[in-house]
Amino acid sequence: MINSLILDGSDPNNTATIGLVARAADATPASSGGDRYQVSYFLDDDGLGHPTGKLYLTEHNLFFGDSLNKLSKASLAVALGDIYTLSFEGRIVGGSLKLRATLTDTTTSSAITVSGTDSSNVLGGSFFGYFNNVRVEDGGTVALNADFDDFSARPRRPRHAELNPTN
Repeated sequence: MINSLILDGSDPNNTATIGLVARAADATPASSGGDRYQVSYFLDDDGLGHPTGKLYLTEHNLFFGDSLNKLSKASLAVALGDIYTLSFEGRIVGGSLKLRATLTDTTTSSAITVSGTDSSNVLGGSFFGYFNNVRVEDGGTVALNADFDDFSARPRRPRHAELNPTN
């Protein structure tokens, strides 16, 4: 739930986001262990092409560049006090990783999605988390108070045929 959001200042790069991250290792983002997939929900336009109410799926990969840069086609209005559910799924298909994120406003039963496929330099790992982020570039004020709960990570179960392979 987003309890409060304050965005003051004239710089268009002042922004706030919430999101989920899947890291290749538990390290700082500036190191190779910080390589990660990330989905962000923009609570305010950041002036860099990420509009308010959209999901943004990206890969941060120190050595190989970022192969994902996807925005959701639809947007979902930012509503203080509404309850949101954000899910992030990754599935290996052949040598590629298919990623999909869905944000649902459970108060209004509205949802948006973003998806992409990483077919080069696929990251692996078991470190997952949620975040909120604020950025101020002009001495203004950006403040976000968001409650996160019911966080869970679970592996996808193999299909029945994969559980009992036939020769």
